[in-house]
Amino acid sequence: MAPIPSYAFGTVTVTANGKVVTGTGAIWSEVNARAGDDISIGGNTVIINDATDETHLVIDAWP
Repeated sequence: MAPIPSYAFGTVTVTANGKVVTGTGAIWSEVNARAGDDISIGGNTVIINDATDETHLVIDAWP
């Protein structure tokens, strides 16, 4: 089985109970971040619902 690729570039901002992750220096697209992928920040992991543009991800409410 091939390893699952990982993308780690830039910084992100998300508030408690927030549903949008904003990236600075990140370049998200349907190639490196798409619905169904997960994002891990500070020990928390959530599923990405949508990558709306190169700097915004939609998620369920952040813990």
